[in-house]
Amino acid sequence: MNQEHSLQVARTVLEGRHGFQYVSESWRNAFSQMLKYIQNEEGGQVILVDGPAGSGITTFFRAIVADPVFSGITVMNNLYDYDITFIDRVCAAFSLLEPSVSLQDVPAYLAEFSFLTAQTMIAVDDLDVIVRNKVESLHVAEQIRKMTESRARFCFIISTRSTSLQQHIETSSSNFFRIGLKRQLNISSCTEIIESFWRWNNSAFRLDIPMSKCIFSLCKEADFEIDRVIDILQDIYVLRVLFGKGAQKITDRCMSREEIKFEVQSNVYS
Repeated sequence: MNQEHSLQVARTVLEGRHGFQYVSESWRNAFSQMLKYIQNEEGGQVILVDGPAGSGITTFFRAIVADPVFSGITVMNNLYDYDITFIDRVCAAFSLLEPSVSLQDVPAYLAEFSFLTAQTMIAVDDLDVIVRNKVESLHVAEQIRKMTESRARFCFIISTRSTSLQQHIETSSSNFFRIGLKRQLNISSCTEIIESFWRWNNSAFRLDIPMSKCIFSLCKEADFEIDRVIDILQDIYVLRVLFGKGAQKITDRCMSREEIKFEVQSNVYS
């Protein structure tokens, strides 16, 4: 492989364009649990997806909405639409609201429309972007309660970083569930992701690059956090692409994770 090709592969890997995706055991269990909740024919659930930053909540939402079991809409949370209320957004997502119309409470036709069309699921990622203060938080919690108890028996799938908003919704909901995502991998999952990443890229680029021995110890130093593990894998793979066996000497002389990152960036983008 010539230098130009090596740099092309390195940039593809560093920029995340290699197409590798990994679903942790925690993520798979949460997804399975979510499907059980939303397949409940009685409806009326409020399901909070919770977890630290980097645990994959937004990716989780995309996967749920894309699943055939999901029958409903996704509420947009554009930060700049200050004048649009929560109910405005829900109705707009169902194409039931003209932009000039502003609603303060749950309209009766919303539940009727959803009941007749069987679109009763509403997914809202980052609900706190929409809800700006305590008064509005209480109002939205009450609106969600009304919709879950309406004829349509709406099912809400939400995420929010606001603990007070979580508490308001949990307190007002009679059918509340919490699904937690983890950021950290266990040792078995970390080993799986390392091997999968290496196989994937070797296959994608038609290469036969041996796995580096230092990867697991670097992942351990990164506390097995998913996003940091992926970052490490990309850097070490790029070093092997560029320097072959000589990559080990580079990682050996580097005193920290930041020094490895610097070596990779300076060799690929200098």
